[in-house]
Amino acid sequence: MEDWRDNWGYSLPVVCIDTTWNLALVVVSIVMLFWTAREQPDVLVRAWICVYALQCAVHVVLVWLEYRRRNRRSATAGSSPSNSYHSSFVDSRNSDVMSAVKRWERNNTIIQYLWWLAGVCWLLPNFDMHSAPRLFWLTLAFMAIDVFFAAIGFLEGLIIGFAVCFCLPRIMAFLYFMGVQGGASEAEIRVLPKYRYVNDEHPLDVGGRMVPFEINDPDFSREHVLEFEDADCCICLYQYQDGTKLHLLSCNHHFHVKCILKWLKITTTCPLCNHTICQSLQL
Repeated sequence: MEDWRDNWGYSLPVVCIDTTWNLALVVVSIVMLFWTAREQPDVLVRAWICVYALQCAVHVVLVWLEYRRRNRRSATAGSSPSNSYHSSFVDSRNSDVMSAVKRWERNNTIIQYLWWLAGVCWLLPNFDMHSAPRLFWLTLAFMAIDVFFAAIGFLEGLIIGFAVCFCLPRIMAFLYFMGVQGGASEAEIRVLPKYRYVNDEHPLDVGGRMVPFEINDPDFSREHVLEFEDADCCICLYQYQDGTKLHLLSCNHHFHVKCILKWLKITTTCPLCNHTICQSLQL
């Protein structure tokens, strides 16, 4: 998940959007500093804006360095085996560059957070907006932008955490159930022993008999006597009626033919004991 998120963050569309956004903040800062040259704020707000714009420019440079390094690594991975020594040397240099870029990017992010805290805790409380209204609203807008993106990052972390903890296991289980495990084949269903339920008005403790069809293998040619509490299908929960067709699985559990066929088209296991019908049929 983290690798996917990291690769997505350095894809070309995301890098272009990130670069455009940060360069726009730099341009706005420069234009506003020239436009408000006559304003005389009572705090060092211009210094705060200059450092903020410098951090945006540094962020753009670091992002493009990391993007170029990733593209160079992809190109090296697709090169011919004859250049393996050169490729390993380039990979080593790329790893060094990666560690340096990541370290500077982390430091730049920490400085941005500290600079934002300095603006909130010191700059805004001591800033008289009447002395420099345009600079005041520009500074406030930059701080609000940082809060907005920080909130997006926090919500993204919550969503990913919720997906990993709750949704992903269920999705994987469902995909395994539907895709990996799959349903039984026609050949596996065709060899299942088939019986007819016969009710001979036995005492209450005996439900009836399971009489095998002639097409069954010799191993499944004997009758089975069912007790009264076992003479029902656990899928539909209905009692067997006289003449009902039944299938017997290799685990000795029996069901209505229509019920078990629908079940086996989804999974190859018994609804009661999770026994796989692909195993050898034994009574």
